[in-house]
Amino acid sequence: MTSLSLSQPASALDEQFNASDAELILRSSDGVDFAVYRAILQLASHVFRDMLSLPPPVEDHDSPTRTTIGMSEDAQSLRLLLHFTYPRSFCPEPDLSEIADIKRVAALALKYDITFMREAAETALIRFAQSKPDVAYVVAWRFEYPQALRAAARRSLEPFTESLDALEFSEVPASALQTLRKYGKRISVQITLISMQLRYGNFRRLHCHGMSGVLHAAFSDDDPSGLREPCRCRSSTVALVDETLSTEDDISVRAPAWWANYVRVVAKSASNSLRERHKLLLSESLSEPLASVLREAAKCAGCMQRDVRHKLEVTKTILSKEIERRVSQVPIEAPFMREDE
Repeated sequence: MTSLSLSQPASALDEQFNASDAELILRSSDGVDFAVYRAILQLASHVFRDMLSLPPPVEDHDSPTRTTIGMSEDAQSLRLLLHFTYPRSFCPEPDLSEIADIKRVAALALKYDITFMREAAETALIRFAQSKPDVAYVVAWRFEYPQALRAAARRSLEPFTESLDALEFSEVPASALQTLRKYGKRISVQITLISMQLRYGNFRRLHCHGMSGVLHAAFSDDDPSGLREPCRCRSSTVALVDETLSTEDDISVRAPAWWANYVRVVAKSASNSLRERHKLLLSESLSEPLASVLREAAKCAGCMQRDVRHKLEVTKTILSKEIERRVSQVPIEAPFMREDE
């Protein structure tokens, strides 16, 4: 806002916000007048409420004028502001699909302290991150949107077409992008730990988080007839760590070497793709080792008489969930992020 005065409306009156009985005129920086109701602005924002509580300029009762407020925002920004604050029976909530409009709404929400507009901008930015995560990330950093920042950072680990010339990169410090690189490196370390936890003697374990029972059932050797060949693979006991169970309910499986190799190869592949290509190619990491693991399992007549593919499909699901769980817990060291975000 730049000025408040009594004057005749400009000739460029907005096509939608033009009510003749509205008490105020908001004049955009590019010369468009919006006739608006005082009460709507006061209800939407305490900033407007405080500003409109000031005594107006001396009024000439013989002149049919309305109070005009000169605004620093352009006409498109004011349309967005009014579309959000006016009743839905009068106008729909804007569809924020363009980054320019998302930034406009974020700036308006910050300036006028309007929480529901901030929430709308962050939700739209999370959607935008699916196609342009690098731009969404820096915009989330600029406006301090923690959920959008995490969503964009996670999406940036997958393949996408980079927006190399986007002006948004100049709107944040270089530390914002350095933080994104550190985030990827920390995830690589966490995924490597999955493999390491299957290596060491009596401490072999796999986090299952709600699926330990499914994996245990897949490895149960129910053969009441006694006709199937026994498994002769080199094997080891693996504890299934499941925080959804109490400590006394912890269970374990006797896992063949080919299964442990699959878990280790998946973790190594995912970790390497992050280190070398800065991408978490999870689907590829989970699928590519399957053929070689099945060939390894085929060397055991006992394993081939059991459902090896089912064991691997269950394991794929568990590994996918565990990797995503670890990704979600890796902190992003933005100055506005809390430890639980």
